[in-house]
Amino acid sequence: MDIPVKGIIVNNYPSAPNKAEEYAPHMLGSLSGAPLLGVFPHSPRLDQHTLVEEIVSILEQDPATALMLRELGAGAAL
Repeated sequence: MDIPVKGIIVNNYPSAPNKAEEYAPHMLGSLSGAPLLGVFPHSPRLDQHTLVEEIVSILEQDPATALMLRELGAGAAL
């Protein structure tokens, strides 16, 4: 079965990545041929509402958000 990959999103990314972790998101995009749409940091918070607010804040500040939403077919940016 062919599943089209629109892009790659890396989550749970460490706040202090080692060399391999630092390079991995870009390597995944390069090897897969799909664009790297975002890298989301690890968040130790258990409160889901706070976690969602943190992710939205990251998305609002990242200029790649519009590209990510367009690639996913989600329309306009936040």
